[in-house]
Amino acid sequence: MSEKNDGKSERGLLARTATYTSKKARRAQTKLKQRVGKGDETKDEVFDEFVFNFNKQQASATRLHSELKNYMRCITAMQVAHTNFGEAVKEVYESDWSCRPKMVDYFKEYDCNWTKLRHRVSEEVLEPLTSYLKPFPDVKTKISKRARKLVDYDHSRHAVDTLRAKGANKSSETKKLHQVQ
Repeated sequence: MSEKNDGKSERGLLARTATYTSKKARRAQTKLKQRVGKGDETKDEVFDEFVFNFNKQQASATRLHSELKNYMRCITAMQVAHTNFGEAVKEVYESDWSCRPKMVDYFKEYDCNWTKLRHRVSEEVLEPLTSYLKPFPDVKTKISKRARKLVDYDHSRHAVDTLRAKGANKSSETKKLHQVQ
């Protein structure tokens, strides 16, 4: 019984692969004709403007995200440098120096401020920006799917126009025309 299922799943896989490959080839052919000027291309200028604005917004947000991550790394590096500097100053001044406790308190306070800054930037800016960037790939996928659908529509429209131009004299061509419509 499992051998029969393996044969069906294998045939199903081959059928899906063949369908996928033929769609890719047909779309490539249609796109090539459109680029050369031999085929009509459906244009939606309003949607194209929205896509342009979407891509611009994504690029800006991605750049802001990368710069913010770099800023966070710099804050961390500055905090480490400050801590190292504080340790060096503590070593230079002896424990019996009168202002040493005050200086140690300043370094602790500055270290606490660096930690608070890093935490606030991460919590109030980086996390919301990261969540803002999450839906972009899904929308990008939908935009590319719509573009593929338009190419398929253009191909089908061209096929209907070709059949109509031939006059659909034969009964098989008439059936094709009705199927396509």
